[in-house]
Amino acid sequence: MLARNFGSLSVICPKQDNENCFEALGQVKFYFVRNEKFSNRKLLLRIFGQLLKAIRFCLYLLRYANKGDVVISGTNPALFVLLMPILRKVTPFSWLLVVHDVFPENLIPAKILSKNNISYLLLKKYSDWAYGSANTIVVIGRDMAGLINEKIGSSSRIKLIQNWVRPSDIAVLPKEKALIIRDLSWQKQIVFQFFGNMGRVQGIENILSAIERVKHPKASFLFIGNGVMTPVIKSFIKNNPRLSVAYSESPPIEDRERGLAACDVAIVTLARGMFGLGVPSKAYFSLAADRPLLVVSDFGSEIGKVVEEDKVGWWCKPDDPSALSSMIDHICSLDLTTYRGRPRRALVEKYSDDIALEKYNRAVSELLCG
Repeated sequence: MLARNFGSLSVICPKQDNENCFEALGQVKFYFVRNEKFSNRKLLLRIFGQLLKAIRFCLYLLRYANKGDVVISGTNPALFVLLMPILRKVTPFSWLLVVHDVFPENLIPAKILSKNNISYLLLKKYSDWAYGSANTIVVIGRDMAGLINEKIGSSSRIKLIQNWVRPSDIAVLPKEKALIIRDLSWQKQIVFQFFGNMGRVQGIENILSAIERVKHPKASFLFIGNGVMTPVIKSFIKNNPRLSVAYSESPPIEDRERGLAACDVAIVTLARGMFGLGVPSKAYFSLAADRPLLVVSDFGSEIGKVVEEDKVGWWCKPDDPSALSSMIDHICSLDLTTYRGRPRRALVEKYSDDIALEKYNRAVSELLCG
């Protein structure tokens, strides 16, 4: 839509395996940045990898961005955001920052730094200035809007554009269509699925502790994805062979809809303290797959509001495995067919690509008009 409305669009992104598909997008010009992968389990290597990627992005931007252009960037790599105000001193382009993760505040619930750590305090001071240098800041949640307002001391440049999914990209399939469900013989089980990134801030340990307490005999749990917490999940499954728990790696993107279909309820979790720091995009893919959500998050989080307002699932507080296990037992006692059609309808009506992209179109137009 942006390329169609504004005549041309250049995209700087990490090198992809399927580059030919990207190059076929007509008016969009792609510049692929070399992308070495470093272990997420080793913090220093991860920081070095982020810095290297950020520098490469900066070099490409210096080469191709011109005065008067609108540059849209995300918050990954986080160090790139910190360098953007410096780049704008060299080339005075307009900057639209799309916030998916708030740095360095997200380091606290990840237990990488503490609030009183001098490194955190220095990073936050510089980060607040860097974020505040953007002409427009797009946030993906109402809780995030409040946090960014505090961070930059202004609400006038903040725009809410929630996560979105193109409905046609995700077909609604019955659970039985998923091969893994047939392999596990879970056709008649009530399957709760965690799909996606298994990181430090996803509250994985809380889910595992809750699973140990669940009493309903038909409750089963499927973890699909990768991340630093994957070994913890695998170890839990190995040490608890009597529990109905299984793990599978992330499927290829062409099989994603079958992976999303492999459940009755999608579990979406964030650790305590993640209020305003992120909104799990996987929740919207599960809505597209017409699966109700079991959300575990701080009270008032964006995805918790989605569940409440659109009546597409249930909410539970974090770091309380007893409460979560009771909620799972309760869900198992319900007639889940009454939720059929509701999640997909909410996605189409409120969180589709047409709605979000039109908002981005307006935001870019405002910057171009000065």
